[in-house]
Amino acid sequence: MIPTPVLRFNPIADKVPKWKQIYHKWRGIQNMPFKSKYFVGYDLDGNSYWEFKNVNNPGRYRRIVEPAKPDLSLVDHKIPPQWVQWLRFTRPHHPTLEELIADKQRQELLQAKIAAYEAKWAEIPLKTPENADESRDMSLEDQLKPNFNEAELAELAEVFEKVPQKKPAPRAPPKTPNMGNLEVEEIIKHYPENGPDTVLADGGRERDHDLKMDYVEKEREGDHKPREWAPKVGVRSRG
Repeated sequence: MIPTPVLRFNPIADKVPKWKQIYHKWRGIQNMPFKSKYFVGYDLDGNSYWEFKNVNNPGRYRRIVEPAKPDLSLVDHKIPPQWVQWLRFTRPHHPTLEELIADKQRQELLQAKIAAYEAKWAEIPLKTPENADESRDMSLEDQLKPNFNEAELAELAEVFEKVPQKKPAPRAPPKTPNMGNLEVEEIIKHYPENGPDTVLADGGRERDHDLKMDYVEKEREGDHKPREWAPKVGVRSRG
């Protein structure tokens, strides 16, 4: 950021006469009666900016710019953006000459940097098939791959040979035996609940339980059916 310069000279001395500056300074006093138009300030081209009361809206002032030369066309003339903001009521306070000079220096410095970079880029030759760089056409993955020659590879191999290799720690035997290497007898020994006797006994008990449950279900279904009527044998009829 460019610091605000301290004015040791009047930047508009050659653009606005001395008597006119005194007159504008007197017109800038706002506490004088019977005065409806007030002078606000200058830009670096000598244009003056004014503020006066609005007859239709007394609470809002109107703002205008008066060119330094009567024959100056403001359509083709560029007003500083700081003053444009003030004229459009988007800026509460008017800009000062110090602020305008600092902005002008910033623009000049920016243009000098742009010219220097353009001259630097002009010295770089254009890319042609003769001076094309193959690395620019490679993908990022190929560019990041290490590219060693034979001497560097031999040196790296010697370094790796000198580094002591750590032996892997012995693995503890598993608590559960490997089922793939066990015979049927060993499986029954380790897991007796899977033996044939246990399986057959469990199967018999399960079969008996199923038959019993089927019988109970049939008895429950028969309790709700009405009994078939049949005459009793040997019963005399009264007559």
